[in-house]
Amino acid sequence: MYLSGVGEGASRYWDDERLAGQGIALEIYPSTDTIGESTRHAFAAAENRLVRVTERHDG
Repeated sequence: MYLSGVGEGASRYWDDERLAGQGIALEIYPSTDTIGESTRHAFAAAENRLVRVTERHDG
């Protein structure tokens, strides 16, 4: 799961160790001063993952 626009405090709280302890796979993209920037980064990462998974499945 990809989560974008997350505030700094929440981003620090949900570090990799805490997420792993909960059994959660989550990519966090902190908010920036530019509206929509973190969402674009999260979307690009999701597309990149989809391409890799599709290539592995088809290939």
